[in-house]
Amino acid sequence: MSNKFSFKEEAQQQIISLYQSAIEDTNSETQKYLDKMNALCEKTKFLPMVNAANDSIKFYNETLRYDIKKYFGDWVESESSLHAFIETMEGGEDAYRTAVGLERSLENVIDEMFASPLEELHVATDTPDVSKEDYELLIDYTKDYSNKLEEIKSKYLTTIENEGEENTAFYTIQAVVAETLDSIIGTFEEFANKVDMLRDDFSEKLNINIQRSDDVKQAMSNVVQESAEKFRGLSGIFKA
Repeated sequence: MSNKFSFKEEAQQQIISLYQSAIEDTNSETQKYLDKMNALCEKTKFLPMVNAANDSIKFYNETLRYDIKKYFGDWVESESSLHAFIETMEGGEDAYRTAVGLERSLENVIDEMFASPLEELHVATDTPDVSKEDYELLIDYTKDYSNKLEEIKSKYLTTIENEGEENTAFYTIQAVVAETLDSIIGTFEEFANKVDMLRDDFSEKLNINIQRSDDVKQAMSNVVQESAEKFRGLSGIFKA
């Protein structure tokens, strides 16, 4: 492991690019999931599904933005922030100003993420046509979305670890990247809860009993539990 710390222009751009790519990848998977839901809503014209999708979109656009901005602000004010790290290292005034500028650049990435809110679904629901297979397809979409988000988180936290081996400056953004990704993954709980509640709507509409998917139940449990543990762990960093 190297003890090298570099805050040169190239390293700054790499740090910004890493954070931006992580957000873009999660946004891309979220949009793919919503596109699939939209197509299913168009096919079924089932009002409960349309409402569930739009409630989740509203949560993403409003609550998630607030949460990420709040956690980012907590990080900036904590001793694990970039500028606090430079102060601890006694890196000098130029390095301190660079750190503050980089923090602002990272915050701009968040603002750009929400500059174009996810669009709500507009589907005519006067002639619904649903089947048990439609619900099962929605379950598959939700499981796939969960897996993709977990893969993204693992990928970028591993990247930070690897880059940090050569330049310890990357470790300074480890907490905020983890917090941002976990906030986005936490949104999955909202999606998954909406999907689970749709089971009763489908059962009533089709007049059959649809068993809850153990796979989705387990996916929900794993993601929510892991995110909650991550939040608790990082809260100590922010309060340090």
